[in-house]
Amino acid sequence: MSFSMNRSLLASSFELKNNKDNQLIRVQDPLTTVGLNHTSFDIRLNTAILDCHLVKSQILGTAKMLKLLLLCCFYAVSMAIEDNQPMITAIDVDDPDRCKTGYFNEQSDDCCHYYQCDFSGRKAFRRMCMEPLVWNDDIGGCAFNSVPDTCDDSVTQCYDPVPTPKPCDTEGDPDKCCERGITWDDHTTGTGNIYTINPERPDIYQVCNKNHKCPRSSFNVTSCSCNPVETNCDCMYWSFSAPAPFADKNQGVPFTRGSCRADVDNSGTLVCDGESPAELKYMQLAYFDYGFTMFASFAPDLNGVVTTNEGINGPSVEATVSGDTVTVTVGEVSLSTAYSGSSGSKWFVFTKETSSKTVSLYVGDSSSFSKTETLLPANYNPKGNRCTLKLGLTASTYDSFGLCTYGWTEEDVSSFQSSGEPIANPNPVVI
Repeated sequence: MSFSMNRSLLASSFELKNNKDNQLIRVQDPLTTVGLNHTSFDIRLNTAILDCHLVKSQILGTAKMLKLLLLCCFYAVSMAIEDNQPMITAIDVDDPDRCKTGYFNEQSDDCCHYYQCDFSGRKAFRRMCMEPLVWNDDIGGCAFNSVPDTCDDSVTQCYDPVPTPKPCDTEGDPDKCCERGITWDDHTTGTGNIYTINPERPDIYQVCNKNHKCPRSSFNVTSCSCNPVETNCDCMYWSFSAPAPFADKNQGVPFTRGSCRADVDNSGTLVCDGESPAELKYMQLAYFDYGFTMFASFAPDLNGVVTTNEGINGPSVEATVSGDTVTVTVGEVSLSTAYSGSSGSKWFVFTKETSSKTVSLYVGDSSSFSKTETLLPANYNPKGNRCTLKLGLTASTYDSFGLCTYGWTEEDVSSFQSSGEPIANPNPVVI
């Protein structure tokens, strides 16, 4: 038995042919039971299913037409667009040693192009440095033309010449600065646009006859830029007491404990054996532009490193004790203060005044303290390096430790001496 179908979307008939006696029967209703000589069977066909198959076939045909149309459109567009990026082709590399670093520059080529080798070292593809970089044989890559041993680009002009910025001179006006000053601390002359501060609105500045507003801060004529946003955060303060002895009391910033133990027998102290120090990741790459205070209270018998972020290139912040002398080193500046008091634990406070280069070191106990101060270099502020700040590199006991992002006055230090608690942020700013 076989059947052939003749149907459109509007017709609903089909034909059945009995192979045995070659009878042809036309069925109008696909739900009709059909009887044939020598063969009896039921045919139940659902018209909706047949229609779906036919619609699907038409949709697939339409989709193929759309694909073909889109391909034609893409081809037309690609032919219309000018080819600014020609096909990259490989050149043969006669000497595989040229591909030891993976890149090389042809001496006869211009300075803004180089070749990138494939994995075999026998083929290389021509590439171009990103403007305004040029090839540098010493580093095997692209670099600024000011870097030593950079390719001489006088033979071929790789890029359009960079326009020279217009000169800038504030003529001594304290409310004006140059966009690009000679040094960070002197923006009275240089190049670029002149910025003018509004004396009545320190958050407003003018450039190119248009007013601009610093976001949640004021404009700094010294750096010719908006000041960083101040926060209302208090000091990070570790009292090493329950319920979270390794977390600071104000923000919850944690120390990793190393082999140090905290709040043993409710002592409220940090006891370190010198084997593995407690570490503070917060100081990694931290920068303290406005103000900075570091303080610690420790047992009087501590002799050695109190805290440090010592790395390959030395520490950027370190405090040590040798006998009665406490020394704090910040960058290339060291301050030392001797104190021979004997009233319980010793403490030190190292502070950089807010918006100033003056740094001070206070050392004392619960009864009195001594002080020394100096100036930081004009281009330096206390900052972290890539290393963590560590406590307990030598066997020692700490009563407290803290860091603040603002400077302390001598009155603040006296308050800390009497209460043992750091002062609150004197200039909180709600963000």
